[in-house]
Amino acid sequence: MIQFVLILLLATLGLTSGLHVEESVTLRGYVCHSNRVHQPCELCPKGFFCSDKETIQPCGNNNVYCPLGSISPKNVTEGYYSIGDEEDKRYSQQICEAGFYCVDGVKKICPRGYYCPITGLSSPIECGASNLYCLEGATKPTQVSTGYYSVGGTNTTRHRHEIAPKGYYASDGVVLPCHSGHYGDSEGLSTDECSGVCESGWYCPTASTSPRQVACGQEDRYCPTGSSSPKSVQVGYYTSTEEYPCRPGTYREEPVASGDVDISPISTQRMDGKCTLCPEGTYKHISGDELSLCIDCGTHQAMSTPSRTTCECHQSATDKTLFTLQYNVVESTCYRLSETDADELPPDVFHLPKTQFTATEEYPCEKGHYCQEGIRYKCPSGRYGDRDLETSAECAGVCLEGHYCGEGTVSPTICGAQHLYCPQGTSTPIYVSEGYYTDEDEPNDMKTSQHICPKGYYCSGEDGLRHPCPSATFGDELSLSDESCSGICSSGYYCLEGSTSPTQYPCGNSTVYCPHGSSTPILVEEGYYSALESDAILAEYYAGPNSTQQIQELCEVGFYCKDGVKVS
Repeated sequence: MIQFVLILLLATLGLTSGLHVEESVTLRGYVCHSNRVHQPCELCPKGFFCSDKETIQPCGNNNVYCPLGSISPKNVTEGYYSIGDEEDKRYSQQICEAGFYCVDGVKKICPRGYYCPITGLSSPIECGASNLYCLEGATKPTQVSTGYYSVGGTNTTRHRHEIAPKGYYASDGVVLPCHSGHYGDSEGLSTDECSGVCESGWYCPTASTSPRQVACGQEDRYCPTGSSSPKSVQVGYYTSTEEYPCRPGTYREEPVASGDVDISPISTQRMDGKCTLCPEGTYKHISGDELSLCIDCGTHQAMSTPSRTTCECHQSATDKTLFTLQYNVVESTCYRLSETDADELPPDVFHLPKTQFTATEEYPCEKGHYCQEGIRYKCPSGRYGDRDLETSAECAGVCLEGHYCGEGTVSPTICGAQHLYCPQGTSTPIYVSEGYYTDEDEPNDMKTSQHICPKGYYCSGEDGLRHPCPSATFGDELSLSDESCSGICSSGYYCLEGSTSPTQYPCGNSTVYCPHGSSTPILVEEGYYSALESDAILAEYYAGPNSTQQIQELCEVGFYCKDGVKVS
């Protein structure tokens, strides 16, 4: 008994290697060899356990270990891992280092998204908040850099960070889109202001990458600085005027003269040509009036679109399955479009400021104008507009007669002079035509019409008056314009002012005569008698005998003459 206890004590102390023991004694933690004489038993080797002297077994799995002289496997302590040359022959344990955790005797590197800050961990710790990330083997979380956001895993197990892309900003490790009305044109932005506010005339939806992300739109929309969407123009307000240039795809034609030559120069009118499509084979991507802005498509691969705002690139059906050709309006050429190209080109990079597509504010419609769908128009010629916020093309009403209203008139203007007249709805005073005169009963500066010059008068038109044909002349036609009227009075007759016939008044009797062009009868001189110019001309007796005497003759020898009569 004493011998057995001694053997056990020595085994415990590791001093029994090579001990010779009688077979009748049962040993544990030793292995004995019958073919050995001097050292038949020795301690069970590390990595093995010996439950009796004849049995030796590998220690087992990673979660146990067997030091030298083991009777049975020992469980690995929590937070430790087993070590040994082979997986089933572990002989020791070691505490888990920082950056690792140990489970079932196996050391594992701290996975990404987690960290292992101390020794002896049996499970990793989640990385934490979104502003932290943990690489594989991390002993502590890494702070996400400014302008970056954490990614991977769950909200608490982020394992890397990435820079905030254009149109976004990063805050506390979270990536957020730039707010509407703002834009982000660079990577790594870190505040909700992003790169700044959207430019006036454009609007910026969420995650915009350009200060000119989307052109505001048609004239019934306007976009102040920082717009997130277009604003609708109020009724009676406008953003665009008729002076704005022609739209993309169109140019302004030269105005065509109307041929109307009788208007006065008191009011002048600017004649604008119409906006028309650019010629086939050209395009125009900006606003403007000049034909020179219509640019040739520049390559045989392209043809202009129906709108003439750009050109289309020709592609075969086979090519279309392989790639897309995009027309570049800057270089007037076709190029292969990639996703990167599409992302880098802001949608409205080719629109210009201060056009009908990029209005920045609205304005109340002024007098002399009317406004519809955001466009301001001048009140038409012949009408006037004396109200603000006018919406009707009729404006306030038609111009009063005796007045004129040019385009955009606020109140009717008095016609001006008697040689000008203004019917109702007149756009500019009209010169009185030759052979016409204005109504004498109307005020000199408010004439409303012209009238044809009657017989017996002439009307030059220069003064708007009618004048009686001078004495000794006559006017037997309408619309005479010269003071000579129709001609001079016939001989034997006289014509007072305003006469309408060359034989207006018979000369009278034998005491007077009327040569050609007489304004009054002439008294026959003493010693003379009245007569006709030719004996072939017979006196007209409807007014009495000798009523159309034309000349006076000296009384011949053998005669005497009294009261214009020759007596023998």
